[in-house]
Amino acid sequence: MPLLFSFGVIMRSNDNGLRTEREMPVGFLLCLHFVFIILQGIWLGGISDPVVRITLSKILQVLACLLPVVFYRYSGAPATIKRKLRINCMPAFPMFFISLAVMCGALLINVKLCELLSRFGVSYSVGGMELLPGVGGLVFALFMYVLLPAVCEELFFRYALLQSLGGGLYAVIISALCFSLMHFNLFGSIYTFVTGLVLGCTAIATGSLILPVLLHGSMNGLALLLSYLAVKLDAPMYLQVESIIWSVVFLGGVVFAVFTLLNFNRQQNELVNLEKNTDEPAERRNTLTILVPIIYIVAVAVWNLIRMIL
Repeated sequence: MPLLFSFGVIMRSNDNGLRTEREMPVGFLLCLHFVFIILQGIWLGGISDPVVRITLSKILQVLACLLPVVFYRYSGAPATIKRKLRINCMPAFPMFFISLAVMCGALLINVKLCELLSRFGVSYSVGGMELLPGVGGLVFALFMYVLLPAVCEELFFRYALLQSLGGGLYAVIISALCFSLMHFNLFGSIYTFVTGLVLGCTAIATGSLILPVLLHGSMNGLALLLSYLAVKLDAPMYLQVESIIWSVVFLGGVVFAVFTLLNFNRQQNELVNLEKNTDEPAERRNTLTILVPIIYIVAVAVWNLIRMIL
């Protein structure tokens, strides 16, 4: 399988119209990431100390994300983000709240679907954060659960992977699928997939990772806050507080979005055009470039099932 992973490439036209291959194949990036995912699941199973377990887990996650990024840049890939979709870019401040509202809306839908499944006897868990007591525990959690994932995951999924796949609609969808599966949470997959789509679109719209990192960190920060509330409150009260927090963020973002889009539409005829941006050089994907991400998705899905069974 690693040999198969090492093949998918992006074909790019140069100024003379000739096809050239990108030096760093997308399959290599995915294979390297998958290896560290497997190591994390196998290596950390017998560690009882929470500080050691969390630290080693995050170290492996950082390596899983940053090593592919380093190899991608070493291959001569540009540091900029290609904007292959014509997404008319509104100011960053309203875009932040609109994106936050979409992600919170997806989270609320995800929670309601899980609650519906529970009525039919399907037990579910959306995961949680392992917390340590005291101010030191809070600082540790902010670094491990908010800062590190936001920076490292965005560098891998919204820079290296998204750009290796061409930076277009196909790349946004596939990178969002990989992002969702990487979280190993079947019942949270709708939310993480929509989040991946939103973060990919904001990266392309702005041509930068700053907004995706801020969005990612904000959602993780809210999740961390709710994790601390879960310890302090009983179950009925916690569910009410959780619903209120996500609903307030969602409704606030929707209101902000309405006023922003009304003003935005006076200046622009369309918000999103899914056609190629003709200002970017033409690219085409060969068969292996399409198959390799699919193989990765299947492999991670199988690994998810194995973890659930064991």
